Amino acid sequence: MDFVAVPAGTAPVAALALRGADPPLSFATADSFNTTLGVALCAVPGAAPGRMEAAYSNVAAELVGALFTNDAAVLDSATILSVIDPSKLRAVWLRLVFDGLDGAASLSGSRFRYERDNVLAGLDYSALGMPVGYLVTATTFWRGWTTPRWGCLWATWSRLPTSF
Repeated sequence: MDFVAVPAGTAPVAALALRGADPPLSFATADSFNTTLGVALCAVPGAAPGRMEAAYSNVAAELVGALFTNDAAVLDSATILSVIDPSKLRAVWLRLVFDGLDGAASLSGSRFRYERDNVLAGLDYSALGMPVGYLVTATTFWRGWTTPRWGCLWATWSRLPTSF
């Protein structure tokens, strides 16, 4: 899962302009992520064969609810203009499937959130520590946006316990 590709050599500022205000994320058509959430996320066929695309905001809205942190730098106001990197969204998806989410079922958004929260509720955090797939650190952010409205993604859609 990554941002839709832009031509090689495109400057970062130009890449932002090419992708638009809510850049699409690209993932394989055959990926369990597409099987489970493709319909709920209104995924569309991508420009590349065998790829699907969905708006970053839709993907993040479903997945960041499974992310946690105990990193003081993440809780600092410096992250306000940052969003979770697409590679972290992919990691949390894979971790949810590893921990029992059915990656073969097509789910509505509300059903996915219910199932996601059931997976999280079944984890013993005291025994496991925080599984890496769910842990957000300061390096987990993609700092490409300069529009303040995007800064609220992380703060609005995530739970931030400071201890496990």
